[in-house]
Order: sequence, then C-alpha cells, then structure tokens
Amino acid sequence: MLQRFNLSLVPFLWADILLWLPNAHPESMVRLAILQVWQASIYELWKERNRRVYDGLTLPPIRIMRYISTSFRDKCSTLLSLGHPLGPRLARFCFDPP
Repeated sequence: MLQRFNLSLVPFLWADILLWLPNAHPESMVRLAILQVWQASIYELWKERNRRVYDGLTLPPIRIMRYISTSFRDKCSTLLSLGHPLGPRLARFCFDPP
C-alpha cells in the first residue's frame, strides 16, 4: 500500500501519526486517500477489538488488511456511483495499478 501512495516512511507512534497525517503528502488528493485508508483502518481495528471482546474470535492480520482495503474500495465505488466529484480522483488509488 505504501507504493500506491508513493510513501517511504510512515510513523508508528499514535502521536506521531496524528502530527504526520495532515501533511503526509504534498498532493491533496493523495492526502485525502491516505486519510480514507486511515479511517478504514481505525474502523476495522475497532471491529476486530469488538470481535475479540464480545465474540471471542481473532482474525489473522492479513484478513484485517483485506477488510481495510475492501472498506477503502467500497468508499471509492460509492463516490463513483453517486457521481461525487472526488469519486474518479480517489478511484485511481483503488482501481488503477500502482
């Protein structure tokens, strides 16, 4: 995923990530795509936490990554189908080869 956004270094600490996100890339559309992936990641990690706490289930990390990717693709597809102006611009991160 880092290649798709042309990123070489991403911080790992929560505080560093929050400082990095608003300026993660000089191109605004890439920043928006990064924020969308970040939101999908937080949502899927929250769902995994709930699965573990309430259902006693633990998914493998690769499956959680697939869910994050699917969430991002679904967001792009929805924006495209609604004719939102950001749809085609965000879709290039989902559907075009890196």
